[in-house]
Amino acid sequence: MTCRVLFFAKAAEVVGCSKTEINVEQGCTVETLLKQLAELYPKFMNLHSRFAVAIDTKLCSFDAKLHDGCTVAILPPVSGG
Repeated sequence: MTCRVLFFAKAAEVVGCSKTEINVEQGCTVETLLKQLAELYPKFMNLHSRFAVAIDTKLCSFDAKLHDGCTVAILPPVSGG
């Protein structure tokens, strides 16, 4: 299945683009996608624990399952106050 990945802020800087499409296996989780992205973009793994992820505009955990045609956003860390 195919997922669109959007990179924001430091993630876009590290991978050198703001979006890409990637093929993943059926039933793939966000964590699996992140590992695949780290293989494609080795410096990406350094950010792994410092960003949030959203699937189709909804924040999710790394164990969330992806679906065909979804959009995954790699978001910079946010803080409240």
